[in-house]
Amino acid sequence: MLIRSKKSILGTPNLYIFSSFIAGILYAFGFPSVLPVTLPLLSILGVASLLWTFELDFDEKEEGERRQSFKRQEIIAVLIFCIVINYVGFYWIAYTLREFGDIAFPLNFIISAFFSLIVMPQYWAFLLVIFVLRRFFYRPLSKLGRGEQNILLAFLLTICEAYTPSLFPAHLGHTFLGFAPYLGAATVGGVPLFSFMGMWMALSLVDVLKRKRYDWFAFVLFALFLLLNACIPLASTSKISKSVGSHSSNMRIVQANIGNVFKISAEKGYEDALKEVISRYKSLSLQRQTLPLDLIIWPETAYPYQLSLDSLPTLLPPKGEEERMLPASILEVLVVMKAELLIGGYLKKEKLSIHDEDYERTYNSVLFFNHQGALTSYYNKQKLIPFGENLPFPDEINRTIGSMIPSMSFFARGKDFSRFEMKNGVSFTTIICYEILFPDYVRDVLNHLHQQSTAGEVDFIINLTNDSWYGGLEPYQHLYLGQWRAIEFDIPIVRSTNTGISTVMYPDGSLGAKLLVGEQNFMDFELKTKKRKATLYQQYGFAIVSIGAFLLFVVAFCLRRKPSLKRS
Repeated sequence: MLIRSKKSILGTPNLYIFSSFIAGILYAFGFPSVLPVTLPLLSILGVASLLWTFELDFDEKEEGERRQSFKRQEIIAVLIFCIVINYVGFYWIAYTLREFGDIAFPLNFIISAFFSLIVMPQYWAFLLVIFVLRRFFYRPLSKLGRGEQNILLAFLLTICEAYTPSLFPAHLGHTFLGFAPYLGAATVGGVPLFSFMGMWMALSLVDVLKRKRYDWFAFVLFALFLLLNACIPLASTSKISKSVGSHSSNMRIVQANIGNVFKISAEKGYEDALKEVISRYKSLSLQRQTLPLDLIIWPETAYPYQLSLDSLPTLLPPKGEEERMLPASILEVLVVMKAELLIGGYLKKEKLSIHDEDYERTYNSVLFFNHQGALTSYYNKQKLIPFGENLPFPDEINRTIGSMIPSMSFFARGKDFSRFEMKNGVSFTTIICYEILFPDYVRDVLNHLHQQSTAGEVDFIINLTNDSWYGGLEPYQHLYLGQWRAIEFDIPIVRSTNTGISTVMYPDGSLGAKLLVGEQNFMDFELKTKKRKATLYQQYGFAIVSIGAFLLFVVAFCLRRKPSLKRS
């Protein structure tokens, strides 16, 4: 359909600009925002509004005109879409620039505008895919029906979403969390399955708006997909205690609410700040327990002193060495509370090379001490936050930038996954902060630990986080995206943060009791776990979406061919 509209100063029809602007608003409202609730179907309308500005017809009659490389209105539409999402959904980036980089207003807001270019990279990748399809595959695609074309485009857009590197992956499928616990298919195909169905529906809506063509196959399948999820809801947490082989563990989350000024001062060695940080964690940890505790948890980088494996007591201390001693504050908590202790901290990198004197010297780590005071296991963070904990450039470039900007952080990258065993026989693994946002990474962790041990799957995950650097909606969005890992892998996730929100994310999409943003307190709770089996999504990942999309494509092709077969 030809769009007749006055052109703007950008050389693009005003209607396209308005549509892409509305698209950004609708998409952002599918996630935690200024609205009191999330509205999943609005994000599908947002994607439809964006794709409405694209020329996605592969029509043999118009091959010469449409077989251009890039279309100006599509580039501008994606740019406007990303700018709106950046300032409506991710406005907290400006706050982060002020906290992390000490960049004052209004420069922080101006710089944050550049994040619009990378906040939704999957749509830039999709533009590149469309360019390749137009340039090299126009003719074979033009022989397909619109139904098959939409399935193929939805699948390609889902691939772009799943595999394009992103700083803060906010995918269309995430917005379906509002339907929890009616998300039975999540353990089968994860977020990508819901993204694919949403993309397919968005493209079908574009067909209605542009061509008044109704793809009833798409609409019926989408309705059946929602109905299937409703009929097979996620298992309720109340059923865990009744399952065979279930266990119960009593835990305490300590949320000390250490502000950035105090935190940085303590890490730089200022005595007053150090005393205050240690005092808060120790005081909250030693509070009278309402339950006989099995585990006490401190959040990411809670312990301000740098620790070394050479100085911490272990289960099997090397012979001939002097007795190793725990820091007094940690030892006191272990002795008084008679519980095991998991803390976030800084671990010194062993075996530094001659080039590592001021580069990648420290790990962002998790350390697990048993009730006797021995360090039994530890984990070093592997997925580091770009521009916060390292830079996403080759090593030599990073070193050069580090020599020019001494304040830039360069953490060392961990290499191994860790399984932690509690004295009551319950096992868990840890994911630090940002890592929880990436399903493929969590899937790799769980599968690796399963293959590595004869004890089977771990019983739960602990996600240590420090969201104090971020303002506004970030803690809520971080929690929202993290909930999907609990659902996809059918595993409880204990979320321990410095400044909130600390809680338990259950496999049915629900949350336990919370310590809110800015709250200085502790929370005791009982975590019931069951013997887990790997979900289909954990076993096969994106392959399930690929198989499903292929089968839908074949069915759509056969349905289109059926009338012609009857005529012949």
